Amino acid sequence: MIIRQNNDRLADCGSSIYLETHPILTPLLDARTNEYWLFHGCSQNNLYHLLHSGYDPRISNLKGKFGGGFYLAENSSKSNRYIPCPGDVVKIQ
Repeated sequence: MIIRQNNDRLADCGSSIYLETHPILTPLLDARTNEYWLFHGCSQNNLYHLLHSGYDPRISNLKGKFGGGFYLAENSSKSNRYIPCPGDVVKIQ
């Protein structure tokens, strides 16, 4: 599923500028049209459901850090915080 959303404030954010100055990192994206990679961290079990059903806000965790919904981050390190530690569940990102 691809969700497109135009937001002029995002065009001036640090990650947008970084991607424009390091084009080798984004060969499949076009910064001029405001396309960027976003990351989501989850358990292996949740990954299975995401891959087969897509993002469905109706089944999101209502006790999330910022309320119900699913969260995406510009930096993979932020999403990595939500992946269980090794030994609990296999890390997949």
